[in-house]
Amino acid sequence: MPSREKYIAAAFWYIKQIDFNNAIVRSNRSLCWACLKDGDKALRDAEACLRLARKWPKAYYRAGATYFVSENVLDRHFLPFKFDRAVDAFSKGLKLAPKDKELQNALQEAIEAKMKSTTA
Repeated sequence: MPSREKYIAAAFWYIKQIDFNNAIVRSNRSLCWACLKDGDKALRDAEACLRLARKWPKAYYRAGATYFVSENVLDRHFLPFKFDRAVDAFSKGLKLAPKDKELQNALQEAIEAKMKSTTA
């Protein structure tokens, strides 16, 4: 697994190179921020990616993954609904790519996490 420094370097490289209308760049930078546990920035880029590429299953995967792992986000009212939003994003991605194993697995994990959070 890459080091924290490599994720920081990559995130800042994306900042310098970023084409704000490029969903792939926004998706990759979202991943960098998520690996650095910066939920606010990861979420902003994931949602931008989704706005730019509504027909790209990976955009839904990235958004769902960011919702799923976000613990420190700008809107604290968001936290109780993060699993709902993750399930929704993964489900929408699966409508575009029904056989995508990564989306299937992510959806299953989000559903299980949602069930655990409501019984805790």
